[in-house]
Amino acid sequence: FNIDRGFVVGERGFIARTENRGINWTIVNSGEAVLDFNAISFFEEAEGIVIGNGGFLARSTNGTNWTRVSASTNANLRAITMLDEQSAMVVGDQGIILKTSDRGITWNRISSGYSADFTDVVFLDESVGFITGKSGLMIRTFDGGATWERLDTGTFQDLTGLSFGDLNVGYAVGQNSLLFQYTCQVPVQP
Repeated sequence: FNIDRGFVVGERGFIARTENRGINWTIVNSGEAVLDFNAISFFEEAEGIVIGNGGFLARSTNGTNWTRVSASTNANLRAITMLDEQSAMVVGDQGIILKTSDRGITWNRISSGYSADFTDVVFLDESVGFITGKSGLMIRTFDGGATWERLDTGTFQDLTGLSFGDLNVGYAVGQNSLLFQYTCQVPVQP
């Protein structure tokens, strides 16, 4: 939302923000001093969510004050993806998928049929999304997360991250220099 502003999270509830492209950082009091944070993301410049170990999930409307929200899980939450201006999805250990449609106020659990630890999630639009996980797991949805199908990766190495430059090409990375490329030809006509 702003090229100068950024946030980072880390161990024992650490949150810091920059207003000048990372030259200077200011620590933000998260109210948490034990659990590690794994990801932070924003719906708009000051309204966002932060997730972490032990099912930690909190939201902020100003980027400074964070209020914990019930995630109904104690599993470690690992990754966030924003679906639109109101919705986001969070994934974590034990096959946890949580989705909000009200900017993080309430969360609903989504079943994928998999119980592996999930490591990352990316949605290309409101329908098409991917999740990576431990032991080579990669799953895909075409209906916003209502149903999921496994993609054959041919590996048992843990996949740790996803990135899509556009709708046609994406990459998954993992242990031991593992790199997968996903390609899809987008139809000209819907």
